[in-house]
Amino acid sequence: MRRLFAFCLLVLLFAPTIVQAQETVDVPGIELTSFRWNKTTLQALVVTQENQTWWKPYFVDLSQRAVGQWNQALEFFAQKYPDYAYVSSINIVLSVSNTTLPDYDIYIAFAENLALESLETLGLTTTFPNRNGIIQKVTIELSSKSGPIDLTRSEQRDVATHEFGHALGLGHSNSTKDLMYPYYDLFSSDNAISTLDLYGLATTFSWITAPNDSKSAPNFTTLSPDITFEYAPVTSPTPKGIEDNPVVKGLVIFLAVPYMAVIVGALIFFLVVSVLLYRGSRRRSRNRRN
Repeated sequence: MRRLFAFCLLVLLFAPTIVQAQETVDVPGIELTSFRWNKTTLQALVVTQENQTWWKPYFVDLSQRAVGQWNQALEFFAQKYPDYAYVSSINIVLSVSNTTLPDYDIYIAFAENLALESLETLGLTTTFPNRNGIIQKVTIELSSKSGPIDLTRSEQRDVATHEFGHALGLGHSNSTKDLMYPYYDLFSSDNAISTLDLYGLATTFSWITAPNDSKSAPNFTTLSPDITFEYAPVTSPTPKGIEDNPVVKGLVIFLAVPYMAVIVGALIFFLVVSVLLYRGSRRRSRNRRN
């Protein structure tokens, strides 16, 4: 019984550690789309929808901030790693219009809710390439809600930044700590643009240094050993927690309190049972000796 109590105690104490270890990826890697841009300056257009009841004016602002983060991150990577200085030429120029205009590379639109194959999604990026695999245009759709819950500005900016990564040519990352991880945690996320994402773009846009090289880029890459996995220092980064969403924060606290009470109660129960069993075994030992 003592061994059972010790085992249960260890499980309760180390359960969070076990879950965290299962989520850890030894070698962060990222998918690269099979389609490529053949230009470095990409013209993007946000199409506003002021006639919709769910439309918020700050949708334009969060799109601008997402674009600004990518431009800043690319400049940071180029300066820190001179071998990839050519990525500083990659640039997104954002415009705004209440109608869809022709000849833009990336189109950004918002919707109240989005679904992909009947499953709810926060963002959806569609790439339109030609037969040679050169991207002609990309459309980005962003949801204003997650089910019935309104997304916060920072959450929407994080989703927008993720979708712009797809528009540039990135797939999904295998690391839960990366911005391009396919699943987004609404309760807490500290994922911003990482050196893995930027290295992926450096691989995708390597044709800049050798425009006549017909060799295609790989469809998956891991971070180069001489590059440290870190987030690019950008303005208005993804929040470190959920402080900007009082409703969700309150819900987390509401759920966390009983959860902790159950854990504490279980620990006390096992402790009391073990003490009683220990005392009972000592009495029986004394009776046998007498």
